[in-house]
Amino acid sequence: MLQINFNVIHFVDLNTLGGVQTLLQTYLNNHKNKNIRHIIYSKYKVNNKLYSFKKIKHIRNIILLLKETFGKKNIIHVHNNLTSKKLIFFYLLNYKVILHEHGSFLKETTFFNKVNIFFSKKILINSNYMKNLFVKKYPYSKNKIKVMYNTSESNIKHKVKKNKKIKSVGFIGRINSFKGADIFVKAANIISNENINFLIAGDGIWLKKIKKIANRNINIRFLGPVKGNFKFISNLDLLIIPSIIEPFGNTYLEAAQVGTPVIAAKSGGLKEIITHKKTGILLKPKKYLTEDYLNDIDFSNIYSQLCKIDKKQIKLKIISEQCLAQAINDLLFDQRLLNSLSKDAYVNFQKKFSSSIFIRKINDIYFALIKK
Repeated sequence: MLQINFNVIHFVDLNTLGGVQTLLQTYLNNHKNKNIRHIIYSKYKVNNKLYSFKKIKHIRNIILLLKETFGKKNIIHVHNNLTSKKLIFFYLLNYKVILHEHGSFLKETTFFNKVNIFFSKKILINSNYMKNLFVKKYPYSKNKIKVMYNTSESNIKHKVKKNKKIKSVGFIGRINSFKGADIFVKAANIISNENINFLIAGDGIWLKKIKKIANRNINIRFLGPVKGNFKFISNLDLLIIPSIIEPFGNTYLEAAQVGTPVIAAKSGGLKEIITHKKTGILLKPKKYLTEDYLNDIDFSNIYSQLCKIDKKQIKLKIISEQCLAQAINDLLFDQRLLNSLSKDAYVNFQKKFSSSIFIRKINDIYFALIKK
């Protein structure tokens, strides 16, 4: 079989280390194909020995990259940066460009969005929910799109939870208008049980507002940012994902790997990757958003984009705190169901979302493009 050697040049233009870079790192930690040389351009270094790294903000590095790769087989893999102007150089030199979208297209529309979509060879999107929004916004992109579910990698083994007297229910993520931490805290206030601790890991612009809602409830603890999502999640008896808008649901994959059952809002990509009462509990959003959400700067920008995509004033909903409180009470003390959800979620992860599956699909795309 003929082996092809080529470069994959990754652009990861992020202001903070987040899920996109973690996904890339998982790929680089596990891929074993010696025919592919990976070169990373990013504002932050991902700790890995399998590739060379340069800062994307230095123009001289772009020039050096062009000199180093010109005349060779190359793929540009752009992670969540649809507006990049730098790609013009690579289109002119006939480099093959992959756009990997995780939701950045919801934030803004520029001339370069359209240019990059038109000239790219493939567009990867992390859920059918996001694909449908993307196609509504850019109808001419439809034939280039492939849904590519994310993966996750844990160094903590899966374990079924033991029945304990003191239970821990947790939330982890950015504390903003999208993620629903306020609903989590309101549900905790409703539940009157000294044997349940509610733990919140993360930081964000709504932190003061959420603490005010908690009203010094001694069963609610704010931990701030934590090192290692997996360790935090693995110590929980139950994880809550009450997001209003969720492109995919990386946190759910992390929970599935370590054996922590999940209650999640039936929204966005979450309803694609969770089977109700089989691999998690899905709660249908029934409560219309209040002005607090719609007047929030970050949320209003996304909301306006969603309305433009649908060409109408859409009405978004969130799960109610009463519904969430009831679901927590019902599930948390049903050990048989907790164990069943834990086992089935892990089996489902191995079948559909493991790093080996993700790597194989990505590599298939690389080789198919390079052979054209």
